[in-house]
Amino acid sequence: MGVKGPSLLSRLPHFDIIRGMVPDYMHCICLGVVRQMTNLWFDTKNHEKAFYMGAQVPNIDSRLLAIKPLCSFSRTPRSVSLMKFWKAHEWLAWLIYYSLPVLRNILPAVYYSHWALLVDCTAVLLGNNISLAQLVYCERTFIEFISDFETLYGRQHMSYNMHQLLHISQSVRDWGPLWSHSAFMFEAFSAMLLKMVKGTQGVPMQILNIFCLTRAIPYNVRAVLPKCSQPEALLIQSLTSHRHTIKAAVTVTSGVTVLGQPVFRTLKRSHYVALHSVTDSVPQTCAAIYYNRAVHNGEILHSYEYCRCLKRNSYTVQTVDDTYYQIQTFLVTDVGYGENCYAVGRHLRQVPYHFCSRSSPGKIKHIVAVSKVPSALVAIPVTDILRKCVFISLRSCDVNFVCSQVHMNDLCV
Repeated sequence: MGVKGPSLLSRLPHFDIIRGMVPDYMHCICLGVVRQMTNLWFDTKNHEKAFYMGAQVPNIDSRLLAIKPLCSFSRTPRSVSLMKFWKAHEWLAWLIYYSLPVLRNILPAVYYSHWALLVDCTAVLLGNNISLAQLVYCERTFIEFISDFETLYGRQHMSYNMHQLLHISQSVRDWGPLWSHSAFMFEAFSAMLLKMVKGTQGVPMQILNIFCLTRAIPYNVRAVLPKCSQPEALLIQSLTSHRHTIKAAVTVTSGVTVLGQPVFRTLKRSHYVALHSVTDSVPQTCAAIYYNRAVHNGEILHSYEYCRCLKRNSYTVQTVDDTYYQIQTFLVTDVGYGENCYAVGRHLRQVPYHFCSRSSPGKIKHIVAVSKVPSALVAIPVTDILRKCVFISLRSCDVNFVCSQVHMNDLCV
Protein backbone atom coordinates (compact mmCIF):
# COMPACT_ATOMS: atom_id res chain seq x y z
CA MET A 1 0.00 0.00 0.00
CA GLY A 2 3.00 2.31 -0.47
CA VAL A 3 4.25 1.98 3.13
CA LYS A 4 7.78 0.53 3.36
CA GLY A 5 7.77 -0.05 7.09
CA PRO A 6 7.82 1.65 10.50
CA SER A 7 9.82 4.86 10.77
CA LEU A 8 12.95 4.91 12.90
CA LEU A 9 11.48 7.97 14.63
CA SER A 10 8.94 5.68 16.29
CA ARG A 11 11.80 4.17 18.34
CA LEU A 12 12.77 7.48 19.95
CA PRO A 13 12.02 7.40 23.70
CA HIS A 14 9.41 9.85 25.02
CA PHE A 15 8.40 10.81 21.45
CA ASP A 16 4.86 10.27 20.19
CA ILE A 17 5.30 9.98 16.43
CA ILE A 18 1.61 10.67 15.80
CA ARG A 19 1.14 13.78 17.94
CA GLY A 20 4.76 14.88 17.47
CA MET A 21 4.43 15.20 13.67
CA VAL A 22 2.27 18.30 13.18
CA PRO A 23 0.02 18.38 10.09
CA ASP A 24 0.60 21.48 7.96
CA TYR A 25 -2.72 23.00 6.92
CA MET A 26 -1.19 24.74 3.90
CA HIS A 27 -0.44 21.38 2.27
CA CYS A 28 -3.08 19.23 3.97
CA ILE A 29 -6.10 21.52 3.57
CA CYS A 30 -5.33 24.31 1.05
CA LEU A 31 -3.20 22.37 -1.46
CA GLY A 32 -4.70 19.04 -0.42
CA VAL A 33 -8.39 18.61 0.37
CA VAL A 34 -9.55 21.97 -1.05
CA ARG A 35 -7.75 21.52 -4.37
CA GLN A 36 -8.81 17.89 -4.60
CA MET A 37 -12.50 18.65 -4.10
CA THR A 38 -12.49 21.65 -6.43
CA ASN A 39 -10.82 19.60 -9.15
CA LEU A 40 -13.49 16.92 -8.72
CA TRP A 41 -16.22 19.51 -9.27
CA PHE A 42 -14.78 20.68 -12.59
CA ASP A 43 -13.12 17.53 -13.97
CA THR A 44 -14.90 16.43 -17.16
CA LYS A 45 -14.41 12.80 -16.10
CA ASN A 46 -17.16 13.47 -13.54
CA HIS A 47 -19.65 15.00 -16.00
CA GLU A 48 -22.26 12.41 -15.03
CA LYS A 49 -21.88 13.03 -11.30
CA ALA A 50 -24.33 15.17 -9.35
CA PHE A 51 -21.54 17.44 -8.07
CA TYR A 52 -20.12 18.26 -11.53
CA MET A 53 -20.09 22.01 -12.27
CA GLY A 54 -18.07 22.19 -15.48
CA ALA A 55 -21.00 23.70 -17.37
CA GLN A 56 -21.28 26.46 -14.75
CA VAL A 57 -17.74 27.85 -15.21
CA PRO A 58 -18.87 31.11 -16.93
CA ASN A 59 -21.44 31.76 -14.19
CA ILE A 60 -18.93 30.99 -11.41
CA ASP A 61 -16.25 33.14 -13.05
CA SER A 62 -18.59 36.11 -13.37
CA ARG A 63 -19.15 35.96 -9.60
CA LEU A 64 -15.58 35.17 -8.61
CA LEU A 65 -13.90 37.82 -10.76
CA ALA A 66 -16.29 40.49 -9.44
CA ILE A 67 -14.82 40.16 -5.93
CA LYS A 68 -12.43 42.92 -4.85
CA PRO A 69 -10.14 41.59 -2.10
CA LEU A 70 -8.06 43.56 0.39
CA CYS A 71 -4.80 45.17 -0.67
CA SER A 72 -3.03 42.82 1.74
CA PHE A 73 -4.10 39.81 -0.36
CA SER A 74 -1.25 38.72 -2.62
CA ARG A 75 -3.52 38.20 -5.65
CA THR A 76 -6.92 39.13 -6.98
CA PRO A 77 -9.26 36.21 -7.87
CA ARG A 78 -8.47 34.26 -11.03
CA SER A 79 -10.76 32.15 -13.18
CA VAL A 80 -11.46 28.58 -12.07
CA SER A 81 -10.21 27.52 -15.51
CA LEU A 82 -6.77 28.61 -14.27
CA MET A 83 -6.97 26.76 -10.97
CA LYS A 84 -3.98 24.57 -11.87
CA PHE A 85 -1.90 27.76 -11.51
CA TRP A 86 -3.46 28.87 -8.21
CA LYS A 87 -1.06 29.38 -5.31
CA ALA A 88 -1.69 28.22 -1.75
CA HIS A 89 -2.97 31.63 -0.69
CA GLU A 90 -5.48 31.62 -3.54
CA TRP A 91 -6.78 28.24 -2.39
CA LEU A 92 -7.03 29.58 1.16
CA ALA A 93 -8.97 32.66 0.03
CA TRP A 94 -11.23 30.43 -2.10
CA LEU A 95 -11.96 28.19 0.89
CA ILE A 96 -12.45 30.80 3.62
CA TYR A 97 -13.97 33.78 1.78
CA TYR A 98 -15.01 33.24 -1.83
CA SER A 99 -16.44 29.75 -2.24
CA LEU A 100 -19.62 29.89 -0.15
CA PRO A 101 -20.99 33.15 -1.66
CA VAL A 102 -19.87 32.17 -5.18
CA LEU A 103 -21.20 28.60 -5.16
CA ARG A 104 -24.51 29.48 -3.53
CA ASN A 105 -27.37 27.92 -5.60
CA ILE A 106 -24.83 26.45 -8.06
CA LEU A 107 -23.32 23.52 -6.15
CA PRO A 108 -26.14 21.09 -5.22
CA ALA A 109 -27.40 21.60 -1.67
CA VAL A 110 -26.11 18.35 -0.17
CA TYR A 111 -22.59 18.96 -1.50
CA TYR A 112 -22.75 22.65 -0.58
CA SER A 113 -23.66 21.81 3.03
CA HIS A 114 -20.89 19.26 3.16
CA TRP A 115 -18.33 21.81 1.86
CA ALA A 116 -19.54 24.36 4.43
CA LEU A 117 -18.40 22.03 7.22
CA LEU A 118 -14.80 22.27 5.99
CA VAL A 119 -15.04 26.06 5.63
CA ASP A 120 -16.45 26.46 9.13
CA CYS A 121 -13.91 24.23 10.89
CA THR A 122 -10.91 25.72 9.11
CA ALA A 123 -12.04 29.24 9.99
CA VAL A 124 -12.48 28.26 13.63
CA LEU A 125 -9.04 26.62 13.88
CA LEU A 126 -7.37 29.70 12.35
CA GLY A 127 -8.62 31.89 15.20
CA ASN A 128 -6.46 33.47 17.88
CA ASN A 129 -8.63 32.29 20.79
CA ILE A 130 -10.02 28.78 20.38
CA SER A 131 -12.13 27.35 23.17
CA LEU A 132 -12.27 23.70 24.21
CA ALA A 133 -15.88 23.56 23.02
CA GLN A 134 -14.80 24.74 19.56
CA LEU A 135 -12.10 22.06 19.42
CA VAL A 136 -14.61 19.36 20.31
CA TYR A 137 -17.01 20.74 17.67
CA CYS A 138 -14.28 20.68 15.00
CA GLU A 139 -13.23 17.14 15.94
CA ARG A 140 -16.77 15.84 15.57
CA THR A 141 -17.41 17.87 12.42
CA PHE A 142 -14.28 16.61 10.68
CA ILE A 143 -15.33 13.03 11.42
CA GLU A 144 -18.75 13.79 9.93
CA PHE A 145 -17.12 15.52 6.95
CA ILE A 146 -14.83 12.58 6.16
CA SER A 147 -17.57 10.01 6.66
CA ASP A 148 -19.92 11.86 4.31
CA PHE A 149 -17.14 12.46 1.77
CA GLU A 150 -16.88 8.72 1.08
CA THR A 151 -20.63 8.54 0.54
CA LEU A 152 -20.82 11.64 -1.68
CA TYR A 153 -17.64 11.34 -3.75
CA GLY A 154 -16.62 7.69 -3.53
CA ARG A 155 -14.11 5.64 -1.58
CA GLN A 156 -11.51 5.94 -4.36
CA HIS A 157 -11.05 9.63 -3.48
CA MET A 158 -10.36 9.04 0.22
CA SER A 159 -6.83 10.46 0.17
CA TYR A 160 -4.11 10.69 2.81
CA ASN A 161 -4.84 14.41 3.21
CA MET A 162 -8.44 13.50 3.97
CA HIS A 163 -7.22 11.18 6.73
CA GLN A 164 -4.99 13.93 8.17
CA LEU A 165 -8.10 16.01 8.90
CA LEU A 166 -8.77 13.57 11.74
CA HIS A 167 -5.58 14.79 13.43
CA ILE A 168 -5.95 18.54 12.74
CA SER A 169 -8.00 19.36 15.84
CA GLN A 170 -5.62 17.43 18.10
CA SER A 171 -2.62 19.25 16.60
CA VAL A 172 -4.31 22.56 17.43
CA ARG A 173 -4.91 21.35 20.98
CA ASP A 174 -1.23 20.40 21.29
CA TRP A 175 0.52 23.08 19.25
CA GLY A 176 -1.83 26.06 18.89
CA PRO A 177 -3.87 27.55 16.00
CA LEU A 178 -3.20 26.39 12.46
CA TRP A 179 -1.36 29.57 11.50
CA SER A 180 1.18 29.11 14.33
CA HIS A 181 2.74 26.02 12.72
CA SER A 182 1.97 26.37 9.01
CA ALA A 183 4.43 26.37 6.12
CA PHE A 184 3.27 29.74 4.73
CA MET A 185 6.05 31.71 6.41
CA PHE A 186 8.73 29.19 5.40
CA GLU A 187 7.53 29.28 1.81
CA ALA A 188 7.76 33.08 1.89
CA PHE A 189 11.41 32.98 2.96
CA SER A 190 12.15 30.57 0.09
CA ALA A 191 11.68 33.58 -2.20
CA MET A 192 14.37 35.43 -0.24
CA LEU A 193 16.74 32.50 -0.67
CA LEU A 194 16.14 32.51 -4.43
CA LYS A 195 17.20 36.17 -4.61
CA MET A 196 20.53 35.19 -3.06
CA VAL A 197 21.34 32.86 -5.96
CA LYS A 198 23.23 34.67 -8.74
CA GLY A 199 24.63 31.74 -10.73
CA THR A 200 24.34 28.00 -11.35
CA GLN A 201 27.52 26.91 -9.56
CA GLY A 202 28.02 26.60 -5.80
CA VAL A 203 24.46 27.56 -4.88
CA PRO A 204 24.78 26.74 -1.13
CA MET A 205 27.94 28.86 -0.83
CA GLN A 206 26.27 31.74 -2.67
CA ILE A 207 23.40 31.71 -0.19
CA LEU A 208 25.80 31.44 2.76
CA ASN A 209 28.02 34.31 1.59
CA ILE A 210 25.16 36.72 0.86
CA PHE A 211 23.43 35.83 4.13
CA CYS A 212 26.61 36.49 6.13
CA LEU A 213 27.14 39.74 4.22
CA THR A 214 23.64 41.02 4.97
CA ARG A 215 24.10 40.21 8.66
CA ALA A 216 27.55 41.87 8.78
CA ILE A 217 26.67 45.14 7.02
CA PRO A 218 24.60 46.69 9.89
CA TYR A 219 27.32 45.83 12.43
CA ASN A 220 30.09 47.28 10.26
CA VAL A 221 28.07 50.42 9.53
CA ARG A 222 27.58 51.10 13.26
CA ALA A 223 31.34 50.65 13.79
CA VAL A 224 32.41 52.86 10.88
CA LEU A 225 29.94 55.76 11.06
CA PRO A 226 31.44 57.46 14.17
CA LYS A 227 34.80 57.67 12.37
CA CYS A 228 33.42 59.07 9.08
CA SER A 229 33.14 62.64 7.93
CA GLN A 230 29.66 64.01 7.35
CA PRO A 231 29.70 63.52 3.52
CA GLU A 232 30.94 59.95 3.99
CA ALA A 233 28.28 59.23 6.61
CA LEU A 234 25.53 60.56 4.34
CA LEU A 235 26.78 58.39 1.48
CA ILE A 236 26.83 55.25 3.66
CA GLN A 237 23.35 55.96 5.02
CA SER A 238 21.97 56.52 1.52
CA LEU A 239 23.33 53.12 0.44
CA THR A 240 22.15 51.13 3.46
CA SER A 241 18.86 52.74 4.51
CA HIS A 242 15.48 51.71 3.12
CA ARG A 243 13.86 53.99 0.61
CA HIS A 244 10.64 55.61 1.74
CA THR A 245 7.93 55.46 -0.90
CA ILE A 246 5.38 57.54 1.04
CA LYS A 247 5.81 61.16 0.06
CA ALA A 248 3.44 62.67 2.62
CA ALA A 249 2.43 61.30 6.03
CA VAL A 250 1.06 63.24 9.01
CA THR A 251 0.38 61.76 12.45
CA VAL A 252 -2.91 63.24 13.66
CA THR A 253 -3.60 61.41 16.90
CA SER A 254 -2.00 58.55 18.77
CA GLY A 255 -2.14 55.55 16.47
CA VAL A 256 -3.59 57.36 13.43
CA THR A 257 -1.52 58.64 10.51
CA VAL A 258 -3.00 60.12 7.34
CA LEU A 259 -1.29 59.58 3.99
CA GLY A 260 -1.14 61.48 0.73
CA GLN A 261 -1.64 65.08 -0.27
CA PRO A 262 -4.22 66.97 1.85
CA VAL A 263 -7.19 68.87 0.43
CA PHE A 264 -8.16 71.96 2.45
CA ARG A 265 -11.78 73.13 2.25
CA THR A 266 -14.86 73.88 4.29
CA LEU A 267 -17.00 70.93 5.27
CA LYS A 268 -19.33 69.55 2.64
CA ARG A 269 -22.97 69.81 3.67
CA SER A 270 -23.42 66.03 3.84
CA HIS A 271 -20.25 65.66 5.93
CA TYR A 272 -21.38 68.46 8.24
CA VAL A 273 -24.56 66.46 8.91
CA ALA A 274 -22.57 63.23 9.29
CA LEU A 275 -20.36 64.75 12.02
CA HIS A 276 -23.45 65.20 14.21
CA SER A 277 -23.20 61.46 14.92
CA VAL A 278 -20.01 62.32 16.83
CA THR A 279 -21.17 65.49 18.59
CA ASP A 280 -24.34 67.58 18.76
CA SER A 281 -22.59 70.87 18.12
CA VAL A 282 -20.56 71.25 14.92
CA PRO A 283 -19.50 74.79 13.88
CA GLN A 284 -21.14 75.67 10.55
CA THR A 285 -17.94 77.24 9.24
CA CYS A 286 -15.80 74.33 10.39
CA ALA A 287 -12.76 73.82 8.18
CA ALA A 288 -11.54 70.34 7.35
CA ILE A 289 -8.59 68.64 5.71
CA TYR A 290 -9.54 65.71 3.47
CA TYR A 291 -7.46 62.58 2.89
CA ASN A 292 -8.00 59.32 1.03
CA ARG A 293 -5.79 57.03 3.12
CA ALA A 294 -4.98 56.49 6.78
CA VAL A 295 -2.95 54.08 8.88
CA HIS A 296 -4.41 52.61 12.06
CA ASN A 297 -3.45 49.48 14.03
CA GLY A 298 -0.67 48.89 11.52
CA GLU A 299 -3.08 48.62 8.58
CA ILE A 300 -3.46 51.01 5.64
CA LEU A 301 -7.10 51.97 5.23
CA HIS A 302 -8.40 53.32 1.92
CA SER A 303 -11.47 55.41 1.28
CA TYR A 304 -14.03 54.70 -1.42
CA GLU A 305 -12.81 57.82 -3.22
CA TYR A 306 -9.26 56.49 -3.46
CA CYS A 307 -9.46 55.67 -7.16
CA ARG A 308 -6.05 54.02 -7.60
CA CYS A 309 -7.22 50.63 -6.29
CA LEU A 310 -9.97 49.75 -8.76
CA LYS A 311 -9.57 45.99 -8.18
CA ARG A 312 -9.23 46.19 -4.39
CA ASN A 313 -11.51 47.05 -1.50
CA SER A 314 -9.72 48.22 1.63
CA TYR A 315 -12.46 50.56 2.80
CA THR A 316 -14.77 47.99 4.43
CA VAL A 317 -13.97 47.68 8.14
CA GLN A 318 -15.17 46.31 11.45
CA THR A 319 -15.49 48.73 14.37
CA VAL A 320 -14.81 48.20 18.05
CA ASP A 321 -18.55 47.89 18.76
CA ASP A 322 -18.73 44.93 16.34
CA THR A 323 -20.48 46.76 13.50
CA TYR A 324 -19.42 46.94 9.86
CA TYR A 325 -18.72 50.17 8.05
CA GLN A 326 -17.60 51.43 4.63
CA ILE A 327 -15.36 54.50 4.48
CA GLN A 328 -16.17 57.17 1.91
CA THR A 329 -13.42 59.63 2.91
CA PHE A 330 -11.21 60.71 5.79
CA LEU A 331 -11.25 64.20 7.24
CA VAL A 332 -9.24 65.94 9.95
CA THR A 333 -11.07 68.64 11.85
CA ASP A 334 -11.83 70.02 15.31
CA VAL A 335 -15.45 69.71 16.45
CA GLY A 336 -14.74 70.84 20.00
CA TYR A 337 -12.61 67.97 21.30
CA GLY A 338 -9.35 68.93 19.64
CA GLU A 339 -8.13 68.02 16.20
CA ASN A 340 -9.01 64.44 15.31
CA CYS A 341 -9.30 62.19 12.27
CA TYR A 342 -12.77 60.96 11.32
CA ALA A 343 -13.97 58.45 8.77
CA VAL A 344 -17.12 59.49 6.93
CA GLY A 345 -19.12 56.64 5.48
CA ARG A 346 -22.05 54.29 5.96
CA HIS A 347 -22.82 51.48 8.36
CA LEU A 348 -23.65 48.08 6.86
CA ARG A 349 -26.81 46.73 8.43
CA GLN A 350 -26.69 43.01 9.25
CA VAL A 351 -29.58 40.87 8.04
CA PRO A 352 -30.55 37.26 8.91
CA TYR A 353 -29.02 34.77 6.50
CA HIS A 354 -28.21 31.05 6.61
CA PHE A 355 -25.85 29.42 4.17
CA CYS A 356 -27.02 25.94 5.08
CA SER A 357 -28.61 24.00 7.90
CA ARG A 358 -25.60 21.82 8.79
CA SER A 359 -23.15 24.50 9.89
CA SER A 360 -23.28 25.43 13.56
CA PRO A 361 -25.64 27.05 14.51
CA GLY A 362 -27.10 27.28 11.02
CA LYS A 363 -24.59 29.85 9.75
CA ILE A 364 -20.90 30.47 9.10
CA LYS A 365 -19.76 32.78 11.88
CA HIS A 366 -16.96 34.61 10.07
CA ILE A 367 -19.20 35.57 7.11
CA VAL A 368 -22.00 38.04 7.82
CA ALA A 369 -24.79 39.04 5.44
CA VAL A 370 -25.53 42.78 5.17
CA SER A 371 -28.28 44.70 3.42
CA LYS A 372 -27.73 46.18 -0.03
CA VAL A 373 -29.83 49.20 0.93
CA PRO A 374 -27.44 52.07 1.79
CA SER A 375 -27.72 53.63 5.23
CA ALA A 376 -27.35 57.29 6.20
CA LEU A 377 -23.95 58.98 6.02
CA VAL A 378 -22.29 59.12 9.46
CA ALA A 379 -18.84 59.89 10.87
CA ILE A 380 -16.81 57.82 13.32
CA PRO A 381 -13.36 58.42 14.85
CA VAL A 382 -10.73 56.40 12.99
CA THR A 383 -9.61 55.08 16.39
CA ASP A 384 -12.93 53.18 16.55
CA ILE A 385 -11.89 51.03 13.58
CA LEU A 386 -10.77 47.56 14.60
CA ARG A 387 -9.71 45.85 11.37
CA LYS A 388 -10.35 45.59 7.64
CA CYS A 389 -12.81 43.05 6.25
CA VAL A 390 -13.38 41.29 2.94
CA PHE A 391 -16.47 42.65 1.18
CA ILE A 392 -18.31 40.54 -1.40
CA SER A 393 -21.13 41.95 -3.51
CA LEU A 394 -22.75 39.69 -6.11
CA ARG A 395 -25.51 40.69 -8.52
CA SER A 396 -27.06 37.23 -8.24
CA CYS A 397 -27.61 37.58 -4.48
CA ASP A 398 -30.06 39.87 -2.69
CA VAL A 399 -27.56 40.55 0.13
CA ASN A 400 -23.89 41.47 0.38
CA PHE A 401 -21.35 39.61 2.50
CA VAL A 402 -18.69 40.86 4.91
CA CYS A 403 -15.99 38.37 5.89
CA SER A 404 -13.85 38.82 8.99
CA GLN A 405 -10.17 38.16 8.39
CA VAL A 406 -9.34 34.83 9.99
CA HIS A 407 -5.94 34.34 8.34
CA MET A 408 -4.36 37.68 9.33
CA ASN A 409 -1.30 35.99 10.83
CA ASP A 410 -0.44 34.46 7.44
CA LEU A 411 -0.58 37.80 5.61
CA CYS A 412 3.15 38.37 6.12
CA VAL A 413 3.76 36.14 3.13
